[in-house]
Amino acid sequence: MMRICILTDEEIQDFNPAPYMQGFDWEMVTMTDPVKEVLQELAARNEFDVYLNLCEGYELDDEAEDSDWDYQGIDVVRALEELNLPFTGADSGFFDPSREEMQAAADAHGVGFAKGYQVRSVEEAQRLVENLRYPIMVKHPKSYGSTGMFRESRVDTPEQLAAQVERVCNEFGAARMEEFIVGKEYNVLVMDNPDDFEHPIAYPPTELIFPEGEEFWHTDIKWDYNVPFDFKQVTDPELVARLQDAAVRMYKAMDGVSCGRCDMRMNEKGELFILEINPNPAIMLAPEEYGPADYMILYDPGGYKVFFDRLIKVAFIRHKMKAAAD
Repeated sequence: MMRICILTDEEIQDFNPAPYMQGFDWEMVTMTDPVKEVLQELAARNEFDVYLNLCEGYELDDEAEDSDWDYQGIDVVRALEELNLPFTGADSGFFDPSREEMQAAADAHGVGFAKGYQVRSVEEAQRLVENLRYPIMVKHPKSYGSTGMFRESRVDTPEQLAAQVERVCNEFGAARMEEFIVGKEYNVLVMDNPDDFEHPIAYPPTELIFPEGEEFWHTDIKWDYNVPFDFKQVTDPELVARLQDAAVRMYKAMDGVSCGRCDMRMNEKGELFILEINPNPAIMLAPEEYGPADYMILYDPGGYKVFFDRLIKVAFIRHKMKAAAD
């Protein structure tokens, strides 16, 4: 039987993939630095056929006591590539795109995208905001995990904009300000089709149902599991087709590898705008903590079994393609 090595940032008490890996022979390894040496030792054991990479990495302060945890997710991807190991997940070219790279790719391929800019000062924001329309969202420059986002991040006036840009720039060195799309929010998981890379597979979309009085993810609600929010499968065939088409076009525009989750919103006119594509979406979360990718995989009749079958098959195909190119 094929043997899988699951690479993760988590300890087994915090992340247990067992319920999702039934029918697979697997071992979980918690990544530490130095990343390349850890992977070399695993490869030298000659026990694994494929590496299921779930690492996002950590960046700790200089004064942090345990430097073993100070690595970035891209370090893991690059090491897997350098060691020529077959692995699932984004390659180094797709792993960590900026919002500006996403926006440029979307614009070049005619995909609707939430227009915005990265700014480093209030003065720069005040100059560039002339090209945007309110309301505006002020985010972390990469805005992963809703980091640094609060209800006040949605602004309606120049004064509010200045206050939020100053806050985010002071904390993170830069800010992403973009047009806030008033309307519903959707997610679509897209993955490589092992039978035809030209036609990626789009999973059944989900709609994010916000708690009453909320209209976007922010820190206060995203990580508070006492706050009631839910995901609902999109069932209208026409809307499903539109969402999947936009997500597939965005995935291809970004030269997607393995899989990615597209987050998008629909305005009152019914127009769709991509907010981002996440090349490393969280999967295999505990049922009470399911994220959108979990729901979409489970909406599909094949569930996680078919998802992993496809993901692993793609990893082997891409590994062979890389070997042929080298």
